[in-house]
Amino acid sequence: MRLIRAMIRCEKIQDVLDALESEGVEAFTVDHTQGIGSHLIDPDNASVSMECIDHYTKMTKLEFICREKNVNKYLHLIRHYAFTGKSGDGYIYVIPVETMVQIRSGDTDQKGLRHLREVLDVEQETE
Repeated sequence: MRLIRAMIRCEKIQDVLDALESEGVEAFTVDHTQGIGSHLIDPDNASVSMECIDHYTKMTKLEFICREKNVNKYLHLIRHYAFTGKSGDGYIYVIPVETMVQIRSGDTDQKGLRHLREVLDVEQETE
């Protein structure tokens, strides 16, 4: 299993989610965040904060778990639908998932993810 984490522009998140859902991804975590750094900030959309950070760009952090064999397909989809060609389009990270525990049941790994078809192997879906 792999965790895909993408930091993308807020205005592109719905297009990305629609594309991923059409390919079978069923569950996401989406969080609003701020991109900081000259390579992340889009000068046309940068804001000034009076709180903690001087200049930032509003971003959305998208996370989901998938099968390793589908990683490249999802990277392509995210990049395609999140792309504007401007500075601050974001980044995608792929992180190995070693263990997963479902809080409610205590089930681990594949058994804990039994409702997420995307991350289950075909043999385990028939169990």
